[in-house]
Amino acid sequence: MARGAVSVSDAADVLAAALEQHQAGRHDDAERLYRQALAADPHEPTALYLYGLMAFEAGRADQAAALFETVVALRPNHAEAQTTLAKLRHWNGEHSAAIGGYRRAVALDANRADAAVGLANALRESGEITAAIKAGQAAAARFPDLAAPRVALGAALVAAGDTGAAISAYRTASDLDPGLTAARIGLALALLDLGEADAALAEAAAALDLDPTLAEAWFARGAAALALRRPDEAIMALEWASSIDPSRAATQLTLGNAYAEADRADAAEHCLKAALALDPSLAAAHASLGSVYLRAESKAEAERHSRQALALDPDMLAAHLNLASLLADQTRPADAKRHRDLAYRGRNLFVEPAPRPRLTVLMPTTAESGNVPLDHLMPRDRFSRLRWVVEYAGADQARELPAYDLVFNAIGDPDLADPT
Repeated sequence: MARGAVSVSDAADVLAAALEQHQAGRHDDAERLYRQALAADPHEPTALYLYGLMAFEAGRADQAAALFETVVALRPNHAEAQTTLAKLRHWNGEHSAAIGGYRRAVALDANRADAAVGLANALRESGEITAAIKAGQAAAARFPDLAAPRVALGAALVAAGDTGAAISAYRTASDLDPGLTAARIGLALALLDLGEADAALAEAAAALDLDPTLAEAWFARGAAALALRRPDEAIMALEWASSIDPSRAATQLTLGNAYAEADRADAAEHCLKAALALDPSLAAAHASLGSVYLRAESKAEAERHSRQALALDPDMLAAHLNLASLLADQTRPADAKRHRDLAYRGRNLFVEPAPRPRLTVLMPTTAESGNVPLDHLMPRDRFSRLRWVVEYAGADQARELPAYDLVFNAIGDPDLADPT
């Protein structure tokens, strides 16, 4: 036997020593011992698996994958190795391989909750939303006392647009594990989608009480504050989110919108451009930049970004309205009308709930010029507003309007809006 080599009979002791060093954080010593154990038996699955875990912890994903693949090849019925390899593939963005691995792990061991949850999440992230919901429902039924399957189900339901059911799933997860921040954050964002900004803010605050280092929790708090018409509070929270994780395009977009709400155009422009640098396909960032430039009278840039928004999302309301305004100024009434038609046909009633409304006001408006400025007269933090663009009203729409306390005719200039 070569000097320093380990016999097969001694390999178990070396492996035990390697694991002890690994758990103590002495990775150099652990790696040396793992290598000694594998030199004695290159096909020892436990040594391969533990060495793979350490390689992954050290950021050597390719080496870890190769080690786990060897374990799976040697022991195809090793459910833990199948799950760990699937997690690595998932982490690496290889969703198809991850889904296959999770499915094999669940088939081998139906009690692997982590594999069941991973399967639901990987399916959702790959766009297989119906399958993700089914996998989440199966995991929640199989593990009724665990919160994580409910969080995975909630995320899939949000992706499907079923926000009410998602909120129920997230609430159940929070009840099962009040300390699970993922459930709190998911619930906050789902409540925000449903327009319940106060409740969303409370859930985001609860998540931050549990862990103030979570960028996603700060994001949820900032987005909720912005929905509550508190831009300064939103900016503070979103700046924290950005400082923790500057690589999230949604944070930069929402922070840009908060700066725009606070009339800080330069900061808004900077953040919206940062959002597009992170995700050039973000139509909402182009639309918001169009609005910022329009208010700043930078009409060429406003038009450019509005058109880019519509190239990415032909239904982007703000971009159509920006272009309608710009084209009207260019004495192109037919082109302006075409964009107004695209903006308002089928969606001419805009419900703007106030956080704590004094009244709900129905406000007939015109699609063209001639409306009374409303931001100070009917501020959105005190009045829930039903903005009704009446040129596009159907014959029976007046009977189907939501309940309101009074009507304020916002069409104020007869010279500009006499036909309306």
